[in-house]
Amino acid sequence: MKFNKVFTQEMYDAHLEFLKDANKGERLSLIKVDLSGADLTGANLKGAELLGTNLTNANLSGAILKGANLTNANLTGANLKWVDLSDTNLIYTNLTDANLSRVVMWRTNLRGAILTGANLSKAILSDVDLRWADFTDANLEDTDLTEVDLSGAILIDANLKGIKLTGCDLNHTLK
Repeated sequence: MKFNKVFTQEMYDAHLEFLKDANKGERLSLIKVDLSGADLTGANLKGAELLGTNLTNANLSGAILKGANLTNANLTGANLKWVDLSDTNLIYTNLTDANLSRVVMWRTNLRGAILTGANLSKAILSDVDLRWADFTDANLEDTDLTEVDLSGAILIDANLKGIKLTGCDLNHTLK
């Protein structure tokens, strides 16, 4: 993980302290900042406020984003392999060409997200809101979709080989 002028070691340390004791430290809040190309490998960003943040081509592999708010963030081309995105808000987030292979999403909100060309192979999604999400040309091979809401989602030319659909809502889905 590398720090810069926008995301400093001091900010990260305060966030880690906050995660230990909510009365100490400070929740990480990087709203509408440019972190494009940032190396955040393995970072603990649990509960962080990252609304509208530009994380284009950022490396977040192995990071903890559980409970984070990434509404309207730009994660185009970002590497999110092995990331825990449970309880995370990704509403209207741009994940075009992002690597989301082997991610875990439980009670995650991806309503209206753009996942065009994204790689979600071998991901586990349970109780996830995917209404109106765009998966055009996305790779969903061997992905486990349990109790997800795909109503209104776009799956045109998506790779659905080996996909597991259990208890999913597919109303008005475009395939």
